[in-house]
Amino acid sequence: AMLEGFLSAVPRNVKLSDTASVHVQMGVPQSRDTWLKDQFRACFTMWETDTLPGTFIRYISLYDQIIVPCQHNVDLFSQWHPNVSLVPLGVDMQRWYPVANRNKVFRFHAGGSLWHRKGLDIVVRAFKRLNLPDAELHIKAAPHAKDVPTKYLGDNIVLNRDWMTIDQQREWFSKADVFIAASRGEGFGLMPLQAISAGVPTILSDAHGHREFSDLATHRIPT
Repeated sequence: AMLEGFLSAVPRNVKLSDTASVHVQMGVPQSRDTWLKDQFRACFTMWETDTLPGTFIRYISLYDQIIVPCQHNVDLFSQWHPNVSLVPLGVDMQRWYPVANRNKVFRFHAGGSLWHRKGLDIVVRAFKRLNLPDAELHIKAAPHAKDVPTKYLGDNIVLNRDWMTIDQQREWFSKADVFIAASRGEGFGLMPLQAISAGVPTILSDAHGHREFSDLATHRIPT
């Protein structure tokens, strides 16, 4: 999604070419292509905690510029690189906008690629403690995530582990009455921003990448 957004926003007077004067790497810095001589090397990347891995520290020194999506990452990467720029992410407002739902039961939604880092264990524990009679918790977990629990979660907890198209994602978000993002660490946090844009009341942890847009949330979890 990040790459598609980047490509769709490239100005018409910018020509994309394998032999261009600027090389842009999007993703972890160590997954780079072979650079051409004298190319300006830029890397759009992010990290979720307050310490960079050693592999990141070694490879970012090979780039002329590091681009990150939140101030938390500016502070983090600037400890190891002299040229770090902030470019926040966003969502397509032509697709992500409020749509009324017709739920018969109240639906809490949450999701992410990694169970522990996304704080999904916290969400499940809080939902069970509430013991609401007419409510469901719907969790969207990535198929490749290995730390998703396989044990019984409960009759009113629905786990979706399928890849979704953009249209399917939009439909899934529109069915939420509340979205919860209790992440322990985020490079940005696209899912809660999508929920906010879709008009869904959103609860998020007020830390790391979430702070770029946490003022838009319904409620912020102190950290």
